[in-house]
Amino acid sequence: NSKLVDLERKFQGLQQTVDKKVCSSNPCQNGGTCLNLHDSFFCICPPQWKGSLCSADVNECEIYSGTPLSCQNGGTCVNTMGSYRNPCSNIPKEPEEGSRDWHRE
Repeated sequence: NSKLVDLERKFQGLQQTVDKKVCSSNPCQNGGTCLNLHDSFFCICPPQWKGSLCSADVNECEIYSGTPLSCQNGGTCVNTMGSYRNPCSNIPKEPEEGSRDWHRE
């Protein structure tokens, strides 16, 4: 019985060593966090990255389309690697005094 317990401890120690080696190579990119699984790993990606290794860019322009985070006032969203730019053009300016063409609700 003690041989079996000793063998089980050795196996668990070997398994932990194997598991540690999977993430020791830092397979997750762009700030992803590596989780050791039994015989593989899993990457938890930051919000702006996706994929098994966090190497695929998330298109925030598509995700935020139609929400308050999307471009307003005729602006065009520009997706960039790991982020996006939201240069909103055609923003109405304050009307000149006496103007009746524009009002704020």
